[in-house]
Amino acid sequence: MLMMHDIVIPLLLSIVLLVAVITDLGKKKIYNWLTFPAIVMGIILNTVSHGWHGLSFAFCGMGIACLSLFITGGMKFGDMKLFMAVGAMTGPGFMLWALLCTFVISGVLGILYAWKKGVLGYTVKNTLTGLQLLLTLKSLQSLKAMSNASKAGYMAYAPSIALGVAAAAYLIKTGAVVKPF
Repeated sequence: MLMMHDIVIPLLLSIVLLVAVITDLGKKKIYNWLTFPAIVMGIILNTVSHGWHGLSFAFCGMGIACLSLFITGGMKFGDMKLFMAVGAMTGPGFMLWALLCTFVISGVLGILYAWKKGVLGYTVKNTLTGLQLLLTLKSLQSLKAMSNASKAGYMAYAPSIALGVAAAAYLIKTGAVVKPF
């Protein structure tokens, strides 16, 4: 069903991302009442349109989204559940590009956020120390402790996710990148 992946899923995903950005910026929270139904809808829509392949497509997308929590360490569960909704709707190939684009965009937005808060120098020093720890200790535990002690405070991550998803969609649509599967 071409219409499902060309119209319904992008429209549903756009609405979910917009609401997540609004609630994350306003309340610093991405709500379960938004993410859980979006995950379920992604699974159902992909299963209805592609059967067992659609079901595995949705779960593989969600699995890749779960990796984001372990890669970053500083991400909250609401952010991860939003990523899982994206993965359930778009599948693993799109999700890989969405993660990559989101990480790049969040890095840029993080620098701007730290600059605005007046802690850019501290943030750069903290980042360099974290990289040094990662290279010498080969452990993410030290980095997690550092991210919790940040002077900049919490930066809403939903805008980065929404922009990353939009960037991935644009790159795939224009043929600048290809989905690996």
